[in-house]
Amino acid sequence: MIIHVSTPVIKPISHVVDTKALKSEVEYEYAQLLAKARKLKGSLMVIPSDPSNQRLISPSLLALTCPVAMVMKVKVGLIGTRETLRRIAEGTVYHRHYEQWFRSVNKDFDVYTEMALSSNDTVGVPDIVYCKDTCGLIELKAVWRLDDEHRGAYVRQMAMYYDLLRQSNMNVTEAWLVTMNTVELVGIRELTGRVNEAREYLKMASGNYPDVPPNPRLCVNCILTPVCPPYRNLSNRLLGLGGG
Repeated sequence: MIIHVSTPVIKPISHVVDTKALKSEVEYEYAQLLAKARKLKGSLMVIPSDPSNQRLISPSLLALTCPVAMVMKVKVGLIGTRETLRRIAEGTVYHRHYEQWFRSVNKDFDVYTEMALSSNDTVGVPDIVYCKDTCGLIELKAVWRLDDEHRGAYVRQMAMYYDLLRQSNMNVTEAWLVTMNTVELVGIRELTGRVNEAREYLKMASGNYPDVPPNPRLCVNCILTPVCPPYRNLSNRLLGLGGG
């Protein structure tokens, strides 16, 4: 028997969200983040993590390309520059308006935004889940460029949401990665194949810092190196070798 699954209207974020019209809303969100942040080191700021939630691991951590950054976010909090906080503010506002648009143009579907899913110590909140006979998953990323490294991280995150939805007895038959200017249908087979990898990454996030960065190549452009314990260990070792 062939099941015809209807797909909702899905567009890139910038095609439905007027970013210029939302500048004041972004500024308000940015000010809210700045009010929570404190100076850490140099240009870096931190919004401390809630100690009561440190046992709860979120698949959103998987959007970070480096496992060390995941551990730092759990143990310390959200670390970044003012520019980092501004990008987060933009993403928050654009997500909110995209979700409102999606719901308004897809009235034939049951639409769930920011649905809380949990399994053991993992608590996930996918951006959009829609259902009509079967269900679909949409992950929004307010980025204009998507390299292989970041796409891989985002698909890991989606794989974990897919797994949580599956454990909740929701039959997910399609998944979409939506950026500012692209819409990609991510195959269910790809998500299924990444579930175990995603679980292993989340285990790292809830553990201790590795001795050295697992992928030093990522350190080259990382803003977290001034406060990263594994990077400091690696630098000290290299300095020791250089000193003969």
